[in-house]
Parts: sequence; C-alpha cells; structure tokens
Amino acid sequence: LADPFPYLLLVDADNRPLGWIQDREIPASGPLTAEHAEPASPYLERQTTLKDALSLLLSADVLAGVVLDDRGRLVGVVTLDQIAAFLRDAARQVPAEAAS
Repeated sequence: LADPFPYLLLVDADNRPLGWIQDREIPASGPLTAEHAEPASPYLERQTTLKDALSLLLSADVLAGVVLDDRGRLVGVVTLDQIAAFLRDAARQVPAEAAS
C-alpha cells in the first residue's frame, strides 16, 4: 500500500473479528480487549465480487472490509485502496479495441 493502513484488526481466540483499533489508540501496554475495538467494517465472503465489496465499503463509509470464511473466521482484509488499484490496473490492460 502507498500509505500504511492506520488500523489494527482485533480478533478473538477463534480468529473471529472483534473490530478495529486506530493506530494512535493502541495502548502502550496491557492487553487489547473488545472495548478498545470499533466494529465498523462490513463483512465480506470469499466469493464477494470486487464491485460488491466496493459498494459495501462506500455505503458503510469505511476504508476496509473483513473477509470471513463460512464459520465467521478471518480470511483477510481488503481495503478501498487495494480495490481501486486493482480496477485501475485492470482498466489499463483492456485492449484498445475492446474499450471502444
């Protein structure tokens, strides 16, 4: 990523997301708990399309979505910047004839 993502995703012992903690809000010492986290991101399934993921992120007014498996465990995170970069790259790769 061009700019570092300024949030930490807190998960429980079963790898289920609890929410985000902004980097400047991470305590210098002591354990992180669910009270530190803000559950603001939409949850995405592995088969969610980029178009749908982009729409969900924009609708929720957040920078990232959380990708979960069938059991609600974390698979990964996708950011608005990652989706935009992928779509820009894909648009550049379209042959000139296909674009017209």
